[in-house]
Amino acid sequence: MKSLGNIGISVVSLEKAGFRLNSLEVQNIYGTAEEVETVLISHYRHRVMKNVFGLLMSTNVLGNLNLLGHDIGTGAKDFFYKPYEGFIDGPMEGGKGLVIGTASLLGNTAKGGLGTISRVVGSMSKGFLYFSGDEDYIDHREQESHQARPGNVITGMAYGLKSVARGVGSGVAGIVTQPYRGAKQGGIKGFLKGTAKGLGGVVAKPISGSLDFISKTTEGASNMVKIGGRKSKKQTKDSLMNSARLMESVPDGDAQSMGQIDSSTS
Repeated sequence: MKSLGNIGISVVSLEKAGFRLNSLEVQNIYGTAEEVETVLISHYRHRVMKNVFGLLMSTNVLGNLNLLGHDIGTGAKDFFYKPYEGFIDGPMEGGKGLVIGTASLLGNTAKGGLGTISRVVGSMSKGFLYFSGDEDYIDHREQESHQARPGNVITGMAYGLKSVARGVGSGVAGIVTQPYRGAKQGGIKGFLKGTAKGLGGVVAKPISGSLDFISKTTEGASNMVKIGGRKSKKQTKDSLMNSARLMESVPDGDAQSMGQIDSSTS
């Protein structure tokens, strides 16, 4: 049961997940206590369910679909907005914007796709490893995996090969060391338990290491993808000025709304 619990923890690993409960502002409310309670319960039930769905989409076992959607959405936004922003300043700038927007769409899509593959395979690697029952090895691998953030494919492959070698070495050595440790701590019962751990580890650890190789290589490839082009100081200044003009064009009255019940959603 403990191993199944650990596998469950692996499944629900989250990355960059958010949980927000927006406030409910009520002014000049009229009604009974039961009616007010119904409004509150309905509001927060809806928010909790929406956040639970968001957390589910942020699980690494699904590849963190929230991050994938964010990357693709960013690329799609740049694909349409950058040319539009450029053509305001002229055809030449519009052409540059089209190139930057297209590069952003392709780059963000590639980055998001590779990152999703890396997270899914990484979760599979952790899931397999829990079948070995070697908690010390699992903890060491988990710490090293969090510290190893490859910035390119070569570094990712190096991390992956190291994980493969460690998995094979520990798996083979565990055939001897696990029964010995078990017998030393628990006699015959411990010996049998250690033998099971050793046999499980010699299969699970090399598989986990091989999956780590795929995960770290794709993570490195994702991290080395260059998104669009670097903005010049002039472009940054112009973008800020355009944003300021847009803010000034919004009437103050549109930024607020009055009502009996005002509920913010996102």
